[in-house]
Amino acid sequence: RKDYETKNYAVYAILGYDVNGIKDVLGLWLNESESKHTWMQIFDELKNRGVEDVLFISMDGVSGLEEGARAIFTDVTVQRCMVHLIRNSIKYVPSKDYKTYTTHLRKVYGAASLKAAEGEFERFRQTWSQYPGAIDVWERNWG
Repeated sequence: RKDYETKNYAVYAILGYDVNGIKDVLGLWLNESESKHTWMQIFDELKNRGVEDVLFISMDGVSGLEEGARAIFTDVTVQRCMVHLIRNSIKYVPSKDYKTYTTHLRKVYGAASLKAAEGEFERFRQTWSQYPGAIDVWERNWG
């Protein structure tokens, strides 16, 4: 609520882990929408507050987050969040197939090596080819 009316806001939540694996909430920000400009302001604020480097970000794919992070923390590694990728891909699969689909998908993202993951993904792609939208989510985010 703001000024006696209800509005929708984007909530930016940043969690950080130090080199010892200790988690901390670095901040929560509110804005009327998500944007690259806002992400850059947040990362700039974090840097000004003493965050020296960000080594890894797991993100949901929101536009601008990756570019904003790299503009401030140049050596950051960015990975799409597996939970978001799974949620995005099952939109294209009938609910009766969710369990079988996600069980097969787990073999891909849980593989012990890149080579094993690529082999599993090829089998996954062939098995689930009747749902090209579900396969496309993973192909676009393979890197």
